[in-house]
Amino acid sequence: MYCFLKAHPEIFFSPLKETHYFGRDLQRNKPKRIKDQEYFSFFRGAKNEKWVGEASTWYLSSTEAAIEIKQFSPEARILIMLRHPVETMYSLHSQNLFNGIEPVTDFEKALALEPDRTEAWMRGDPDSNPRLRYRLAVHYAEQVERYFDIFGRNHVHVIFYDDFKRDVASSYRSTLEFLNVDADFTPSFKVINANKEPRIVWLRDLLLQPPDWIHKIACMLLPEFTTRRCFHRKIVTLNSKWTARPTMDPVLHDRLAAELAPEVDALEALIGRDLSDWRQ
Repeated sequence: MYCFLKAHPEIFFSPLKETHYFGRDLQRNKPKRIKDQEYFSFFRGAKNEKWVGEASTWYLSSTEAAIEIKQFSPEARILIMLRHPVETMYSLHSQNLFNGIEPVTDFEKALALEPDRTEAWMRGDPDSNPRLRYRLAVHYAEQVERYFDIFGRNHVHVIFYDDFKRDVASSYRSTLEFLNVDADFTPSFKVINANKEPRIVWLRDLLLQPPDWIHKIACMLLPEFTTRRCFHRKIVTLNSKWTARPTMDPVLHDRLAAELAPEVDALEALIGRDLSDWRQ
């Protein structure tokens, strides 16, 4: 959806996803957050578009991002896409493996580590990472209600991934109507961000934590922060190969679906949408 919206002539999106400028709670254990001038540099290409925006998935689970965004832009419009919670957790695990931040390849074993990981995060362990807390990502009712309360329902558009996958054009059009831009515009609806693995693991790890001397050389050759980030993403893309995600153990899937059923019930009541498909 980010790529399709970015193609619209009345919408300007940051060329980089996942900037995570907002959400102090997400940055708590990081040595530094993105600087203001670095964040603003992502939008220098904006001209007279009706909307200027960015896409950062963890704004949803952050307890502070919604408040910060409201203070920054009171009339902002919020787009939220929700996927089946079990599929979201499994997809997130694959993404974390690809990014090199998840050392446990077995999804079920990674889930079993969540209590310890949560405890480490709460005590401020610098090596802890909220992205490894998979259940945290799917407390949808609480997360969506936070944005409803802060921005008002008329400024929040909830998209269900099932609808998006079933009929991309219709889902895209309804989003354009929410933003009050030309809803007849149609981009090329090609598959974006399929499941992937690194081609060369050591290069993935080097990009994740480059030595200081490499970082200094990069800053000398590419002094503009945005340019460095784009170049970094380009290398990551070149080092990626697209692979099918293994099928989840059906027993584990059913157990997680049963565990998350109350979350689905709460979201159904909040949104007023039949989510019986998510219970199957």
